[in-house]
Amino acid sequence: MLKAQASVEFMVLLSFLLVIFVFSISIATGQHEVFLSSKKTSEAKLLARTLASEINAVFLAGNGAEKSLFLRNFGDYNVAFGKHRVFVEWGGSYVSEFIIANDVNAPSAMQGKELLLKNISGGVKIEVKQ
Repeated sequence: MLKAQASVEFMVLLSFLLVIFVFSISIATGQHEVFLSSKKTSEAKLLARTLASEINAVFLAGNGAEKSLFLRNFGDYNVAFGKHRVFVEWGGSYVSEFIIANDVNAPSAMQGKELLLKNISGGVKIEVKQ
């Protein structure tokens, strides 16, 4: 009977350890998802700030000013411009940054490309460099 009792105790201990292991994995997975969400938000904020900063610099430099910018590809983001705002949207969320220029003309696909920002009569035009 002692061998049977040791086997049962071993199985109970093993089951308990398995439950703890599964619980730990589920917590780690949840933390990883939170980290990825936070990373995407940070990248979108950086993208919005970079664009806003460069657009403002070209706008303040005056008519005829030009500046080159390489816009790194952070992932699946959409960039849009509204009245005095640059918006970066991804997966139902967005961040925005203030820009001085009211009139910004930009192509729809800019990420991972070399851009040329031009101040044309108080408006900022963004072109993809060839």
